[in-house]
Amino acid sequence: MKDSQAFNLLNQFLAINTYDEKKKYDLILVLGNAIAETGLIAYQLYKTGHAYHFMIAGGKGHTTDILINTIKEKYDIKDITKRSEAELFKYLIEENYGVDNTILLEKESTNCGENIQFAFKLLKKEDIIVKNILLVHDPLMQRRIDATARHYAPHINFDNYRCFLPVVENIGFELKNNIWGLWSKERYISLLLGEMKRVIDDKDGYGPNGKQYIEHVEVPQKILAAYRYIFFRYGKYQRK
Repeated sequence: MKDSQAFNLLNQFLAINTYDEKKKYDLILVLGNAIAETGLIAYQLYKTGHAYHFMIAGGKGHTTDILINTIKEKYDIKDITKRSEAELFKYLIEENYGVDNTILLEKESTNCGENIQFAFKLLKKEDIIVKNILLVHDPLMQRRIDATARHYAPHINFDNYRCFLPVVENIGFELKNNIWGLWSKERYISLLLGEMKRVIDDKDGYGPNGKQYIEHVEVPQKILAAYRYIFFRYGKYQRK
């Protein structure tokens, strides 16, 4: 198995996509992450009529500093370090599309579980009833946020929108995606390995057989084989 083949198998598995373009969702829920462009891509769906409501969930977490450094490349924002990921995403949206007071902001959550739980608290506060939600996250975290959402809100129908599919080139180990704020090589490998560790349902994972933060995720044997191969080759990058 070539490195690029194994990486791309894992990319396809983690970056789950169940979006139904014929459906109008009750809510598009964007989870704060380090890739600034994900918020802009998700907002385009909202503005073109694919959802009734739009929420960004995210306080300050382990990706906030990366997001801030990316934004600083293009924008000069006052008090940028004091803003939550949700506020930063909203700033970018309004800089590009104009002011939108319909955007809901959840500004306190610091992890995936809180993202979902606090989002539902905000919906209750705003007296918004939803039956289906379209989740949008960093593509490598899409599989886990789906399992997290199903764990905390089993009564809701969730779909997933993949903003882009990461693709590793054969030569020189380069991601071919032209996305603003894309991961560095080291962060990409670290995130990919860390997400696989979390979704595999064993004692070290986040599923029912581990920490019980997410619903069970069925991982095919070919994906497990690709993960073991990449871990053997690049395990030094593993997220803690």
